[in-house]
Amino acid sequence: MLPKTVNFRLRLRQSDKISSRSGKNRQKGERVFANLKVGERRVLSGKRWVWERRVYVVATRPRIDTVSKQQ
Repeated sequence: MLPKTVNFRLRLRQSDKISSRSGKNRQKGERVFANLKVGERRVLSGKRWVWERRVYVVATRPRIDTVSKQQ
């Protein structure tokens, strides 16, 4: 019997390292998503290594009004 999987989401810091698709190179999240504009969202293709786990990575740069409402 296979173990159950647990779905989760984590908020990464801009200093956290994200691997390339091949897994050979790692860059800070800040650099990977540097050209993401306000209100945009980007989904990296395939699983990436983050914190010693292979995960799917999605980034969003929220609008300013959205951030202030959450605080």
